[in-house]
Amino acid sequence: GGRVRCPSASPPPRPPTQVLYGGPPGDPSHQLLAISELETRLRFTMSVVLVAETPEVQRSLPLESLPPEALADELTPPTELLRRRCVEEVRSGGVSATAGVDTSTYVAPDAHGGHGLFAATALPRHHIIGEYTGTLARGFLASDTTACSAACGADRYLMRYPDAAGSLHLSARSAGSLLRFVNHAPRGAPANNATCWAVLVDGAFHTLVATTRAVEKGEELAYDYGAAYWARHG
Repeated sequence: GGRVRCPSASPPPRPPTQVLYGGPPGDPSHQLLAISELETRLRFTMSVVLVAETPEVQRSLPLESLPPEALADELTPPTELLRRRCVEEVRSGGVSATAGVDTSTYVAPDAHGGHGLFAATALPRHHIIGEYTGTLARGFLASDTTACSAACGADRYLMRYPDAAGSLHLSARSAGSLLRFVNHAPRGAPANNATCWAVLVDGAFHTLVATTRAVEKGEELAYDYGAAYWARHG
């Protein structure tokens, strides 16, 4: 396998060198961690690019991906300007090569014994938080929820990929971006403040997470994982 290539992206996006942890700048719990330390603490590998598990998966993406017009409305950026901004986010990796750190969010322990992603500063509506990256792999058909539950139930970082057969999935379980820490809040709940958009870039769909309303500094970011996720995990 390998990186799902964006031919016009040069040089390839690189992960940040540091990450905000514990609280926003100025908070007593705030820390600036090297990515290697965060990876060791939370047992994952930081990656800002989409990776295909096998060469076969990578070759098949342009043929198997749904046409953009077939996407559900909630997966489509609401304006052309936002779609273009999503494409720019994919190509850049979302982090300035000079800064090496995303100052808009921080990772911190959540209320459920795990970790979440929080706003380090006030974020406006339709702020693109970043791309949900990981490994694209072929698995069970999306309609086969019983088989998928047995095979994929332990992977709580699994996301559907918009392909025609519904047989591809994206997992950030072992490697991915900080978006893997965004937790669930049902659509319509007060805590729900984000959503996922899918944009087609050079033949492959990339999933971006964006705010759906203004988010206050220190507020946890959360979106609705959807019915298919809970059918797998119960």
